[in-house]
Amino acid sequence: MIKRLLSMLLSLTVILSLVPPITAAAADEDTGVMTAVSSTVEISEDEAFLWDSTTDRKTLAGINPEWYKTNVTDAGIQSITIKIPASTETIRKDFGGSYATIKGYSTAGTELIPAKLDCQQVLVDFSAATNLKTIERQAFFEVSGLTGVIDLSKTKVEVIEGTAFKKTAITGVILPTTLKRVGNDNANSSGDASVFGQCKNLAYIRVAGGD
Repeated sequence: MIKRLLSMLLSLTVILSLVPPITAAAADEDTGVMTAVSSTVEISEDEAFLWDSTTDRKTLAGINPEWYKTNVTDAGIQSITIKIPASTETIRKDFGGSYATIKGYSTAGTELIPAKLDCQQVLVDFSAATNLKTIERQAFFEVSGLTGVIDLSKTKVEVIEGTAFKKTAITGVILPTTLKRVGNDNANSSGDASVFGQCKNLAYIRVAGGD
């Protein structure tokens, strides 16, 4: 009996190892046929990003709205992970798109307004962003789906400007040892320089290597 049970468990393990990542079902509007769509999309391709200029790949301006519409909105995706490119030194103001009015440039040289990150769950992976130094004002302001831990331990971030992560659902923050300033130079200049204000799920903020 035990041998039979072990054999069944082994067979189940083999079957599960062949199953692809979790998918969600979506109905085609015309046919009503249910089709499988990936539950999470990682945004890491060059064409998925907008930059501050056509030649400079150091200042990240946002997510390409055309790419986002095709691969996220139209695909019914509600969970995304943004992997910040290794060349990034600055994440520009309004990167998340809540109040974006400043256009950026795609890899094809097209001038576009960044996409609004309106997914239910947004994760940001800074593990490859080893050259990142500045996160500007309102970078992720009111991106309500932004959750998880903001781990900047592998970056060279020196400045995180006011309201950069305000009104998000982040749960923790790990700051790099390179950090010099959090918030605006003059807190009275904008009326509200809080970087992590109204982050109701925030449980901790610590420095890398410390508590």
